[in-house]
Amino acid sequence: MSFDALPPEVIFDVLEHLYQEQNAPIIGQKAAWTRMLPKPEESTESDERSNGNTFYTNSEHSAGYLALLALRRTSRYLNDLCIPLIFRDYHLFTSHWHPVEGKLSILRTYAKHIRNIRLVANTPTAHTQEYEYIISNVLPLCTNATSLSLYYDQNLDILPMKESLALLKCGTIQSFGIYSMVILNQEVGNPTWEDKKPALAYELLNKLAQDTVLASNLRILDIVMETLPTKTYELIQTRALSLQSYTIRRAFRSTILDRIWVRHNRWMPNDNLTCLRLIDCSNAYAPHIPYLVQHFNSLRELMVSTCGDNDDVDPKTSRQNGWSKELGALCNVHRPLDTFHIENMIEWEMYELGVIPAVEVIVTLVNGEHLKSCLVRDAEIFPGVKVLHLGEVRGATKDDHGGDNWYGLPLICQQIGIEIRRGAKWVRRRYYME
Repeated sequence: MSFDALPPEVIFDVLEHLYQEQNAPIIGQKAAWTRMLPKPEESTESDERSNGNTFYTNSEHSAGYLALLALRRTSRYLNDLCIPLIFRDYHLFTSHWHPVEGKLSILRTYAKHIRNIRLVANTPTAHTQEYEYIISNVLPLCTNATSLSLYYDQNLDILPMKESLALLKCGTIQSFGIYSMVILNQEVGNPTWEDKKPALAYELLNKLAQDTVLASNLRILDIVMETLPTKTYELIQTRALSLQSYTIRRAFRSTILDRIWVRHNRWMPNDNLTCLRLIDCSNAYAPHIPYLVQHFNSLRELMVSTCGDNDDVDPKTSRQNGWSKELGALCNVHRPLDTFHIENMIEWEMYELGVIPAVEVIVTLVNGEHLKSCLVRDAEIFPGVKVLHLGEVRGATKDDHGGDNWYGLPLICQQIGIEIRRGAKWVRRRYYME
């Protein structure tokens, strides 16, 4: 029996499985913590530093992609099915691209199938002119694209702002991300990054937020930048009201912006927002996060990773037994989140975050004693929690039977009715206090 004689739903499942093997970073998922690096010719270095999240910009096509190319040649029927998947993703990297006129012709022919565009503006090379030619001649043809990712390096002069805005104005782009490759690829943050002002990136975000139509089209927004000026911050707070997913890495700096809830009236209501991720945002003061959760009524997923500032002060909050039964408790005015990921936070910060209700809580890269202390101190912490997912917990030891003791967390969780599951993945390591 030939492959194309199979039921259509089986063929679609097989083709989608082959497509998924490409493992490209997706906006609103792991793009904000996926390194973008050229693959070294010979390297024995493991990918432990990025927890397996590295996308090699010069890698060969995946086995799944090659299989799609092979299947395409077997029949006209499979050719029609494979073409949209083969051309669904388009990556353009200035440092590793070699112009071929035939390739340009193919891009023009199949541009209508491109859905996900990733443009990486690296340091200019001998091929910069060809890169700019593609940007100006092929990008306008991608009128069915739904996702646009812009990556910038040290040199911002070739960030394709005009073409990106034109593409956004087509009205089909629903996912947009702008990423600093310096932040993505460096293992440790650097305070000097706050001196970097990516003016073109600011201008692009400002124009995006100021245009009511463009802002209303967006559903998913990732911002991974060294800093964000007050004007851009306030525009996003007040204009991006159709977002369903919002991921911020590093851009919210306490040295430039107020703490995240100080001017809370600037956060406009957004009943569409279901996912909020704050990564390495120094203005994200832990006691303010519950107010954000209460503000966004539809929020279902929250991540707070490596947030807060070294100058943050413990408010010395103390909760009495039965606090979660009080009418004003957050758990009685907001549905429990589906997932709440806490990472690289210290004891008093976790305690402050403990008023947030969630069905599943993910905890990674914290001090085991700190987590234990929070659970012992407040048996009602994280109201509604059923499962505690544990990743790497610093200081975990072996018990008398050779199993993981994890500071006695399994026994404590058993006593308060929480199931423990292990193997949760971390997002951003902290190698030193920044």
